[in-house]
Amino acid sequence: MNRRVTQSFSQSNTKKNIAKHYEKLSETLRLRNKRINNKKSMFKKLIFIFSIITILFSSAFSQDVSYINPNNALMQTNPAYAAFDNNLKFIMNYRSQYSAIGQNFKSPVVNLIIPMFAKTKTKRWGGLGFSFISDKAGEVGYLSNTGINISFAYNITITKNQSVSAALSGGFYRRALNMNGFTTGSQYIPNSGFDPSASINESLFNQSKTYADIAAGVIWQYNDGHKLPKYYAGISAFHLNRPNVSFSEFRSELNFRYSFQGGFRLLSKEQLSISPELTVYYTNDALRYNIGTKFDFPLSTSKSGILKNASMSVTPRYISGRIIACNIDFNQKKYTIGFGYEYNTADLSGITGYLEGYEVMIMFKKNLGRKIIQKPDVDSKYEVGKEYKLD
Repeated sequence: MNRRVTQSFSQSNTKKNIAKHYEKLSETLRLRNKRINNKKSMFKKLIFIFSIITILFSSAFSQDVSYINPNNALMQTNPAYAAFDNNLKFIMNYRSQYSAIGQNFKSPVVNLIIPMFAKTKTKRWGGLGFSFISDKAGEVGYLSNTGINISFAYNITITKNQSVSAALSGGFYRRALNMNGFTTGSQYIPNSGFDPSASINESLFNQSKTYADIAAGVIWQYNDGHKLPKYYAGISAFHLNRPNVSFSEFRSELNFRYSFQGGFRLLSKEQLSISPELTVYYTNDALRYNIGTKFDFPLSTSKSGILKNASMSVTPRYISGRIIACNIDFNQKKYTIGFGYEYNTADLSGITGYLEGYEVMIMFKKNLGRKIIQKPDVDSKYEVGKEYKLD
């Protein structure tokens, strides 16, 4: 009897040991598969970013609109800005330049940036950017360039405080000539003089041209403990497909254009923040740079009204070609209003140069990310492990 009980007990222990061993083996296999999947996912991300970098460095560069404040036209500076932070942004920027021969150039641009998150909204994995631009030269728009563009950016986390975003963008544009501003000898009527309503009788070329344009960009950032960028550096390339923009049968391709962006926070105090920044453009063997220092300070400690949590940013700049400029921005939690002005200090700006210009910008923003409180805080209204929208 005792022998049977002992044998039964031994068999029961054996079954339990086998079950435990099976559970341990299953857990080991599960963790191994998870590590393999994580490595595969990381490998795919690295391949994507490496591909973007390869595209960037295989290009050399066309003259485009250079903004007083490149941050007012993020998608036109670097499409990777679509995944730079957690903010949904709607940015409207209007730029006007006055040339040395009395003509002006108008460049309104609208950008919409939508960050993309995992289901918990605690991790940003990418972003989408949409933009509309309309450049016009002359009072009646003798030459115009209008287009829409879509950007997709992918974000990869390197460490807790570092990430890299890589992006591709593509769009369609239409260049057009407005012949209403031109005059020819055909409008001079014998014995009557000049008749502006008469036909110019010229049809040497098409008056419009539609083309596709492709760009790419990469940007790296290092954040502080509050998840705010402390250092950042990016590079972008435009007109990668060398689009033909000629109105005639003779080809005229846009040259590749490179842009480098970088900056860091030199000082971060409660009453003052100082952040130098630099943007460099390279097109057709021509180098152009925009260097500035942003001074950010609170306007008031008011708990209510328009000045609640408000701050002001002042950014004096020097732009290559002996151009001095300055941006002033009024910042609130949900919007920013900015104005910029530039002036050419050269003795003679030249026939093709410009004398001065200004920009007006309005940006609406909303933080779409969520934050998980990791440590208990007796003075905090938050609870451990729950998700809350960021302020």
